[in-house]
Amino acid sequence: EVRFELDGRPGTVISNEASLRDLVDVRPGQPLRRDDVRSSMDHLFALGRYEDIRPLVTSTPPGVVVLFRLVPRYPIDRIDVNVAEGSVSSGALTSELRQRFVGRQPGTVRIENVEDFVHQWLNDEGYLDPVVSASTVVAPDDDAAALVVRIQPGELAEIASAKVENSSPLGDATVLSRAGASPGESYRRREIQSRLTAIEDDLRRRGYYEAE
Repeated sequence: EVRFELDGRPGTVISNEASLRDLVDVRPGQPLRRDDVRSSMDHLFALGRYEDIRPLVTSTPPGVVVLFRLVPRYPIDRIDVNVAEGSVSSGALTSELRQRFVGRQPGTVRIENVEDFVHQWLNDEGYLDPVVSASTVVAPDDDAAALVVRIQPGELAEIASAKVENSSPLGDATVLSRAGASPGESYRRREIQSRLTAIEDDLRRRGYYEAE
């Protein structure tokens, strides 16, 4: 006999079980061959739906039973950001993560990529030494996963000193003030870059077309 078990839940009805049986090379009534088990796993993996496939062979009086334990790859349908402390805007980060990862096909989201993205996002917000961990969590009987991101942001960096190299009609103090980069202010790289772009656009509107 050939059986399939989904996500460690014996007895769970598998809607596409008939198509899975057509894919595997292990057949009832035939001798059990290791190569057939391996090729069956290859066919199942090729579907892109499963994170892991584990064959289990048990003996019974009529013959062996081959059980393929299938661990699904779940698409992400929600984001849960947990911030241990600090003033990180979890709402803004959740929105960014939702745009990038919600709805992605199973198997296309790598946890290390999520952690790298969040780490860089926090760096741009001024948290230069954050601790980030991400995982996917699937509720019982659910067919989609939550992407859970846990953050310990650490200290928000403060600007100790700032140097302006300036040949524009704007004074150095004005540049620092408009850029939000004066000493004593929080170092938010993304916001500073956005403000510098606004200064550049202002200078171009004044006729300084090569402003940079």
